[in-house]
Amino acid sequence: MPEPQSFPLGRLRWPVQIVQRVQTPDPNSTGVLETSVPVRTVRADVQPVGALTFWGTAGGSEQVDTPITHRIYMRWQNSLPNAYAITRSTLLDDGTTRTEVFRIRRIKEIDGRKRFVIVECEEEKNS
Repeated sequence: MPEPQSFPLGRLRWPVQIVQRVQTPDPNSTGVLETSVPVRTVRADVQPVGALTFWGTAGGSEQVDTPITHRIYMRWQNSLPNAYAITRSTLLDDGTTRTEVFRIRRIKEIDGRKRFVIVECEEEKNS
C-alpha cells in the first residue's frame, strides 16, 4: 500500500509521550536499572499493522528483520534515536491505567516535506 501524500490533522487524537531510556547499574545485583526520562508530549495516531508487515512476500514464509507491530503518525520530529521510546497511557472503564511502550524501529517522512512522520514501532510492554 503506498504511503499517504497528506495526513488529516484530526487523526492525531492520542497524547503520547516520547521518552529517553536511561540505564544505570543496579547496586543490588549485576543487572541494570532502566528508567524513562520524558522528552516531550505530542499528539499522534497509533495504528496496528497487518500481517504483511510481519511476513515477506516470498510465499509468506520469511519474517522481516525487525518486527513492526504499530505505526505511529505524528508531526515531524527532528530526530528520534533508537534509545527513545514512545509511551501511550489509556484510562480504562474500571479506573485503571493501561500503559503501552513502543520501541522505535524506523522513521519515515510522509512525502519528504518535514511536516509529518511515520514511526514504525514494536510494542514492547503492555501493562
